Amino acid sequence: LLKLRRGYAAVLGPKSLPAKGVLLLFLALALLVAEIPLLVAALLFPIAFIGLAVELAATVIALLGYVFVFVLGARDLYNKYKVGSLNTAFILYILFFFLVTVPIAHYLMYKGLGEATRLTSSAQ
Repeated sequence: LLKLRRGYAAVLGPKSLPAKGVLLLFLALALLVAEIPLLVAALLFPIAFIGLAVELAATVIALLGYVFVFVLGARDLYNKYKVGSLNTAFILYILFFFLVTVPIAHYLMYKGLGEATRLTSSAQ
């Protein structure tokens, strides 16, 4: 995830939403790790709903991070480089709930970034 953040910061700027979205994914991961003992406590003591609240918060933060990193990242990269596969990846990332589209979108994002790299290196 750190490489992803550095890449977005280098290409789109450190204050871009995709670069900030990686921080949201880190926060969601930390919450998910921290809530494991809380879920065990919720199973042992039915009154302890805090584990479930942390789980819900981590899920919402992870979903926001996904949107910032992948959906907005693909859109911003497409707007900058105008490579068609980045636009297709953007559309497929929006349809993430079909699950099949995400690996295809990852491939198209990788392919589109390769094309953008070739375009920028040939322009220099």
